[in-house]
Amino acid sequence: MLSILKFTNELKLNMRTMKSLGVVFNEIDPTSTSSSAKKQASTSSGLQKTHRKTKTQQKTNDKDGDRASGGKSKEQSSTKQDDSANPAIKHNSSLIIQIANDQTANDMQKKITAKQNKQYTTDKVVVVKKNNGKLEITQGQARNLTGNLEVQVIGHGEQVDGINKLEGLNSDAVVEIIQRFIPQAAELTTIFLMSCYSDSCLNGKSSLVQEVKARFEHFVDVVGYKGRVNVDNDGNPEIVTNDRPGMAPSDIDSLNKKQMN
Repeated sequence: MLSILKFTNELKLNMRTMKSLGVVFNEIDPTSTSSSAKKQASTSSGLQKTHRKTKTQQKTNDKDGDRASGGKSKEQSSTKQDDSANPAIKHNSSLIIQIANDQTANDMQKKITAKQNKQYTTDKVVVVKKNNGKLEITQGQARNLTGNLEVQVIGHGEQVDGINKLEGLNSDAVVEIIQRFIPQAAELTTIFLMSCYSDSCLNGKSSLVQEVKARFEHFVDVVGYKGRVNVDNDGNPEIVTNDRPGMAPSDIDSLNKKQMN
């Protein structure tokens, strides 16, 4: 009890001393403290609401992004896009150019045409062949060729004076004929040189395939053959042996001899 009285007297003495030194004491307004606390609480609550709203919006955006990518995450979608940067070429139409006019070439063209007519709608297949020595369209219309275009060029392959030729035409002439029948709506993507040894370097320097490919400013896949070529009954290319005719000049001679006999 004495200790409490002593402490109280000392406190009063200290208060008088501080007042004598000019120290001013202000009473704390409890309503002000309460208002400040409410403001802080309101600010904190607002921040929490904003944070929750942001998270909700982020979830919504993520869901929308997933729907746009087929239900897959952005990472998976990007990977898929990278994987499909160089897809396999899918052709939309076909152009068949028969430059040779013998029986072997006629049979080959008919089988290839039958195959292409099954693969595409008939109006997307155009056939060009010689009529009275002039190349003319005998099936379809060139304006119907659209999208990725594949071209089959049928002619006997040989080398004359060190120059690779298809039915007597060098690579420049072959390319000129191809481009003559391609409309602007079509994108040339693949050429099949249906001639014997079109992918063989007969002159020791380059093949007809390489020479034709070099004539185009954009990439064109040019396919040739290293032997005597013909097609099977389904129109698929195949290398043939001596018991079957191919697209070489010697095959024309052998056919003529058989017909004479």
